[in-house]
Amino acid sequence: MIRLSDDFSISEQDLLTGRCCIIGQSGSGKSFLVGVIAEELAREHLPFVVIDTEGEYKSLKSLFEVIWVSDESGADVGMDVDFSALIEKSMLGIPIVFDVSGQQDQVGKVYSFLSELYAVEDRVRKPYLAIIEEADKFAPQVKRGELNIIEEISVRGRKRGLGILVATQRPANISKNVLAQCSYGFIGKLSIENDVNAISILFEDRNMLKELVTLHTGEFMPFGIDSPQKIKIRKRVVEHISSTPELGTLPGGDIHAAIAELKHSSGQAQKRDLSAPIPRIRIIRERFDMSYAQAYASHASRKILPFTGFMVNSVEPRYMRVSSTLVRLPTKRKNVYSEKYIISFGSSLLRETKKGIELYDVGSKKFDKSALSILAEVNSAGSVKLGKLEQEFGQSSSKSVERLADAGRLEVRKDKVTRFPWKRFMREAQYETGESSPSQITPIRPKTKISSRELIRSIIPEASIVRRESAYLKVYEITLRRGSTVKVLFIDSLTGKEIRLQ
Repeated sequence: MIRLSDDFSISEQDLLTGRCCIIGQSGSGKSFLVGVIAEELAREHLPFVVIDTEGEYKSLKSLFEVIWVSDESGADVGMDVDFSALIEKSMLGIPIVFDVSGQQDQVGKVYSFLSELYAVEDRVRKPYLAIIEEADKFAPQVKRGELNIIEEISVRGRKRGLGILVATQRPANISKNVLAQCSYGFIGKLSIENDVNAISILFEDRNMLKELVTLHTGEFMPFGIDSPQKIKIRKRVVEHISSTPELGTLPGGDIHAAIAELKHSSGQAQKRDLSAPIPRIRIIRERFDMSYAQAYASHASRKILPFTGFMVNSVEPRYMRVSSTLVRLPTKRKNVYSEKYIISFGSSLLRETKKGIELYDVGSKKFDKSALSILAEVNSAGSVKLGKLEQEFGQSSSKSVERLADAGRLEVRKDKVTRFPWKRFMREAQYETGESSPSQITPIRPKTKISSRELIRSIIPEASIVRRESAYLKVYEITLRRGSTVKVLFIDSLTGKEIRLQ
């Protein structure tokens, strides 16, 4: 038996050949539970592979004998290894961490490996478990003419001895073919209505669904097993299926010999560049996380909208690529300058206010010589009366001023024309940033493209640009639905308030 808590165990046979799902929103303890299962299986030298999308499971090597497959420096074997040979070695009782965190085409690599695993199992028919993190990425809920390999394993893998464990934060986005095959599993905290509805097919007792929002980190509601109504990060087993191949006794394997043979067969040591780093990007550190966004979404569905009956369909992180530009500005004192930061997104300047993040679009339109002359005059003087501009540039200048005002290049108040209020958008320091993997980024692109240098010079001609850096600002896209009607909101991770992006 595989012990997963002080009073809860599961049989090796059912775990390795069953269909299980682990579902929970970010922070619910979903990945920790998957890690506990992987550790217990590795401790017993049972054969499995964990599809690792974030490079989280290579730490298993510190305590257990596992084969780490990755193109990262220090991996046991690379992605160019012979998958068939690798799987045959693993079936002797050597687990695999299949680390695709540094791969551009994660889906392609995972499909290739699992297809080979399915083909090997079709021949040997030995109990083996495939653990798939972020399963909604590899088995999405989309219409297609045929099953993908994960759906194929979930539907037809049992008779071949091939078990599957899928883990996801978003059950609404995973294939219903896969979910419907899961005869047992564990549901952690879920607060998005669309996700709760998606897993309703797994529970006979509808009252249990209402408890999901009350769960704490590490607490899971089981289904399909004989257990208490709520367990603390450990679980139990499904009923034995007689047609499933029996586990039997494994001969065990020599991990060092296995790795040496795999390296020899693939020649990966000569082919791979082990020094190549995984690319990283800069992200502005958030002040409000996903749990806040989910709570905000729940509140918005009931209170913010002027109509009722809306439900939370999804809450997804998105990222705006912004430019942080350090500019040097002259002061009234000779040869004395001040330095400030300007944050821009496309043709918009960004500033943080009490009401939230404000985006001021100064446009990227081209203007005729007359309009540019008026703009230069206003920028130089700071403010000019409209009558004076009409005297200097003619009666048509009022139309040029109107076009410049519409584009955000200057402001008009009664009979006075003033330059763009750029001082409002100055910052004393950059936002604090951290690093993340590009595979985690779902970008929001600006409506219009203009370089930050061109943008700043057009509104602050006297500024000199010292340096520019790029970073990503996380925002949360909230989708509310009522029948065929959809309402989309965006809130930013700095102020936790709505930001207009559409």
